[in-house]
Amino acid sequence: MKRWVVFGVGVVMSAGFIVATTDVAHAFPSLGGSCDTCHGPSGGGTVRDGALQVTGEKLLDLGTQLDGNQRGELQTFTAMAGDTVALTVDVLDGSEDYAVELKGLDSGGQKNSQSNTLAGYTPDPSWTAQQGGAYYTTAPTSWDGNTDQLVFNLTLAPDTPIDVYDLEFAVAGTPKFYADQHFYLEVVPVPEPVSLVLVGLGLVSVALLASRRRRSCT
Repeated sequence: MKRWVVFGVGVVMSAGFIVATTDVAHAFPSLGGSCDTCHGPSGGGTVRDGALQVTGEKLLDLGTQLDGNQRGELQTFTAMAGDTVALTVDVLDGSEDYAVELKGLDSGGQKNSQSNTLAGYTPDPSWTAQQGGAYYTTAPTSWDGNTDQLVFNLTLAPDTPIDVYDLEFAVAGTPKFYADQHFYLEVVPVPEPVSLVLVGLGLVSVALLASRRRRSCT
């Protein structure tokens, strides 16, 4: 019995030593936690402004969001329910080793209803899922001093509610630092067949008009 007790104590002490001496950048957040647990202000790290740049399709300002936050103008990606949208982020300063996390996939809508969620989305298989289902983190990456562009391909469920969702990319690494940037994902309505027909007719009309003008000029 004493042998097992001594063995157990040894295992615990060894695990503690490994955790204490291992470079944190090579460990993923666990139990649904986030990078700033170890690398942000609460973890004794420093906040590094300008380490991330998210470039969407447009800028959008919701004013005061449904959760009370005021983000101002944010880069915004758009997609329809059932689509796959490429969420891209540029890492401008990854220090030595770093990992990037996509956060907010479990948050509610910020324009129409907070009861709207992105539930049912399909995560990008090239990113590593974290326990808890809400966080996805890239494998630890060595930054070589150049801009690294990372892409998270998010596939929306066909019944994803039309709304604007407040998401966030975060980067953390060594030496201990943390940076994040919020952005919006706007889920827009799927065009109705009638609307598509009208658009098609409009394009045909424009083409015919242009053709007539060219003929009249000659």
